[in-house]
Amino acid sequence: MPLQRPYQHIYRPSKGYIGDYVEDLMQKPEIRNHLHAYYILRDDLIKVFEYIEPSEKNIDTYSQKLYEILLRSCTEIESLCKLVFKKNGVNLKKNEKNIIRYSDLNCPMKLSDYEIKCYGYDIDFFKPFGAFSEQKRENRSPIWYKEYNDIKHNRFENFKSASLKNSIHALGGVFVILCAQVTNSFEIGYGAIGEFVGHIPKLFDIIQGPQWNDEEEYDFNWEVLKYDPIPCMCHTIPEID
Repeated sequence: MPLQRPYQHIYRPSKGYIGDYVEDLMQKPEIRNHLHAYYILRDDLIKVFEYIEPSEKNIDTYSQKLYEILLRSCTEIESLCKLVFKKNGVNLKKNEKNIIRYSDLNCPMKLSDYEIKCYGYDIDFFKPFGAFSEQKRENRSPIWYKEYNDIKHNRFENFKSASLKNSIHALGGVFVILCAQVTNSFEIGYGAIGEFVGHIPKLFDIIQGPQWNDEEEYDFNWEVLKYDPIPCMCHTIPEID
């Protein structure tokens, strides 16, 4: 039987229309703040493409601007992950605020299943969170995230990690987590301030997303449910062995 109410900040496909639920979620201050950050990052990366042709031949090119985009994207991912835990009532301890604990979001959100492409550019398809499905827990940190940490702790020695590939994959990670919260409807045609401007191109497109069974999908009428004292459920987000 499908779920009769949604989890907090966790999108699932529905048996019926849930567009109003998604629209209401996208209007929440926390989500609008993160959408705004994504739009700015997206526009900044597209600006870089004016100087570095986004192709597999240039994938290892690195620069100060790409370093900035990589750091901002990774901190945005950390913030988005913490938001999902917080909204679902899971209080992370200080030593739990790391990418391995965030990989447990793979249980309710199936982040590792998202395969995306850099829309309109000669860049290979990729799964930003493919590592989240690794069998061993200690191996669940994506390469781009490991290299973000390397450059953060020793920029001089590891500056080449500020590459076009890592920046694209990290920003793709921001895109995926937002999709897993509010669907990909937020991305098309919006500028940095979040207003619809149809001439702004989208940067990412989903090639393959998660597959959900009937028991995992939603089936509710948000126009009725939103007036319920507790319209959303909380997911426990347990650790994945």
